[in-house]
This record gives sequence, structure tokens and C-alpha cells, in this order.
Amino acid sequence: MRILSIASVSLALTAFSACANRAARDRDASPPAEATKPQASPQAKESEPQGQPKNAVAKVDEADPAAAAAKLSAAERALALARAKLEKSRADLANQETAGGESISAAKADQELAKSALANFEVTSKLRVEREKSTLQGAADSLTEAEEELAQLELMYEKTELADKTKELVIKRAQRRIERSKRSLDLQRQALANLETLELVQERAKLALDGEAKTRALARATRDSTGALADKRLALQAQENDVAKLEDDLLAAKRAAEKAAAAQAASAQGTSTRGSGKP
Repeated sequence: MRILSIASVSLALTAFSACANRAARDRDASPPAEATKPQASPQAKESEPQGQPKNAVAKVDEADPAAAAAKLSAAERALALARAKLEKSRADLANQETAGGESISAAKADQELAKSALANFEVTSKLRVEREKSTLQGAADSLTEAEEELAQLELMYEKTELADKTKELVIKRAQRRIERSKRSLDLQRQALANLETLELVQERAKLALDGEAKTRALARATRDSTGALADKRLALQAQENDVAKLEDDLLAAKRAAEKAAAAQAASAQGTSTRGSGKP
């Protein structure tokens, strides 16, 4: 029994050794596990950022080319609209320069007319006074002549033997002429006084006020034109800044779209290479 037990143990050890040797031979004959894995293509390796985790390709895939293209289209539309507004701002500035110049020129012309009217008044007012004085002198001379004529008639009728009725008619006619001359003389005196103390004073004041108003209008037109031009220039500058910013945005959107398209192409190529299993 002791001899049989030792023989059984010996057979078991022999069988175990044979199985171990067979397993070692099989392990040596099979290739390494890493050799069976498909090698990534050079493009796929380049598309994967260095120093990033294994899910970097998934992050690249998240850059949607359609969204990038939509952003690019929106940037192009915004830039086109901004450029249109810029052209309008330039046209508005040119129109304001023209309108402002015309307003200032018209205000200057009105001011010159007002000054000319006042200067002309200073000349014509003196002529009017002289004319009124001449008319007044004529009325005074007419009165003197009428009085002299009456005196002559009275002297003449004293030396003649004409009927009293004829003498009375002639004398009364001369006397009425004197009364009319006196009345005319009084009216001429009043007219001269009214001209010198009221009419000319009011007309001169009105022309002076008109000239001042035209001067203020010129100053106001100048201020308004200057302010409007400043506003238009600021608006133009703002539009130019907007266009410059949108041009930068468009350039950035183009670059982003190109990167998204390249990333998608690289990702698709890497996926195709891994699926084919080529080294």
C-alpha cells in the first residue's frame, strides 16, 4: 500500500509538469496582445492634441461644422449690414455738410441784406427829411405870397371905383387862399415833426432789430451746422469701429469654420482607419 501511494503521487506530478510545459509553449507561440491592435494613422495622431486625455478626439468632434458655418454666415450678414450703415453715415455726413453750408450761406446773405437795408435807410431817411422840409418851405412861401397878394389887392381896390360887390369877392377869394396856405403849412410842420421824431425812429429801430435777428440766425445756423456735423462724424466713426470689429469677427468665424471642418475630417479619417484595422 505504501508503494502504491508513492507511485500515484509520482504520476500526478508528471502530469502537472506536462500541462505546465504545454501552456508555456502556447504562450511563447502566440503574438503579443498589443501587436494585434490596429495602429493609428499619422493624420489621426496629428489631429489628437498632445498632452490631452484619450477622449480628446471626442472633444474635437464636438466642434460642429454646421454651427461654425451658421456663425460665419451670421457674421457675413452682420458685416454687410454694418457696411451699408457705414455708407449711409458717409452719405449723411456729406448731405449735412452741404445742408449746413447752404444754411450758413443763406443766413449770411440775410444778414448782409439787413445791414444793407439799415445803411440805405440812413441815406434815404435824410433825403426824406430834406424833402419834407422843402415841402414845408413851399407851404410857407405859398402863405407869404397869398398874404402879399391880398395886400396888393386891398391897395389896388382902394384907388379904384369898382363896385363894392366885386371888391368883396376878390378879397374873400384871396383870404380863403391864405387860410388854405396856413392849413397846409401846419400840416407840413406836423408831418416833418412826425417823420423826424416817430417814423424814422421806428423804422431805424425795426431795421436794427432785424439786423440783430439775422446776426443771431447766422450764429444759430453755424452752431446747428457744427453740432450736426459733429454728430454725423461721431456716428460715422462709430460705424467704422463697428465695421472693423465685425471684420475681425468674420475673420475669426472663418478660422473657426476651417478648424471645425479640418477637425471633422481628421476625426472621420481616424475613425475609418481604426475601423479597417490597418496598422
